[in-house]
Amino acid sequence: TFLPFLGPVPPKNLVSNPTVSFAVALAGIQLAEEASMPRLSLMCEVAASQLVKQSTVLDALAICATQQNETNNCLPRLRKAAMLQHVFCDGKRGIVDLYAMPSFRRTLEERSDLIVPSLLMGTYEVMKEILAHGHTTDGDMHYDSRVVAALFGIGGRKDANNKKKGTASTSS
Repeated sequence: TFLPFLGPVPPKNLVSNPTVSFAVALAGIQLAEEASMPRLSLMCEVAASQLVKQSTVLDALAICATQQNETNNCLPRLRKAAMLQHVFCDGKRGIVDLYAMPSFRRTLEERSDLIVPSLLMGTYEVMKEILAHGHTTDGDMHYDSRVVAALFGIGGRKDANNKKKGTASTSS
């Protein structure tokens, strides 16, 4: 029977995790984009962004580049989730931990034509947001300009001391 305020299917808990796998979410994105179904694509993108893991971060970045080339949809939510949750997590340690994985290095080398542009665009988008607003938030994670400075080795204690003295640091 129909309940007028619920529709044909009662809603599920809105804060639950997706019930599909990461691979199914990526396949759903590709299918929805091919069929010109933007709402389905968005739902699959949101699901994939919640399911991305350290072992699948390169797949996420690769599909972002692929969809950008094929349909002009860069999947910004998925790329942001991959960048903030895995590449930039814990400052420099995030990318160092990823690069220590042999599968990460192998996939990065094999699919560099897709992954490197997506990594660079993701870095640009995150940095742009941090520099424009002073911070970015993603779930429980908070990134501010001090984190960015530590991440890229800029604006540290040495630079601050040199600014007080009126000299600039010239590290190369």
